[in-house]
Amino acid sequence: QATLGYNEYLFLTLQARNDWSSTLPQNHNSFFYPSANISFSFVDAFKLTGPFSSGKLRAAIGRTGKDAPVYSVYTTLANGGISLPFGDINFPLGGVNAFEISNTLGNKNLKPELSTEVEIGANVQFFHDRLGFDVAVYDKRTVNQIYPVPFPTSTGYGFKTLNFGEIQNRGIELLVT
Repeated sequence: QATLGYNEYLFLTLQARNDWSSTLPQNHNSFFYPSANISFSFVDAFKLTGPFSSGKLRAAIGRTGKDAPVYSVYTTLANGGISLPFGDINFPLGGVNAFEISNTLGNKNLKPELSTEVEIGANVQFFHDRLGFDVAVYDKRTVNQIYPVPFPTSTGYGFKTLNFGEIQNRGIELLVT
């Protein structure tokens, strides 16, 4: 992380992070996510007085990563059991442990889930901080979501862990104080 400032009214912060995950395949287990933020205090820069207590414009872009849940890459063994109409019987039964293949098929090609967000905003305070406005506009996109999706039971499995879809969240936030 590095922060640069100019004349106490313009600031730039840069950040970078790289994670390695043991729950992702080796060829996709490293993921990098940087971010950048800039803020400009126009009240300080232009030496505004009168009703202004403070005023700042800001913008940011950042990426975050998320790895897979444990045991998502390979198909694993699960504790065995028998489902009966009046309840489940779980092993060990009579002191004998039993396991069965999980009904979720692993995926050796999983990639990390990544989210990228952009936000632009302003914060203005008036009359010795007696009245204030904080407004932000944001857009967040997430790709490569990791989720067990239904899989044809004719394969012997009920689910397969996959990367899929894209989600976008957009909005405006307004705070009046």
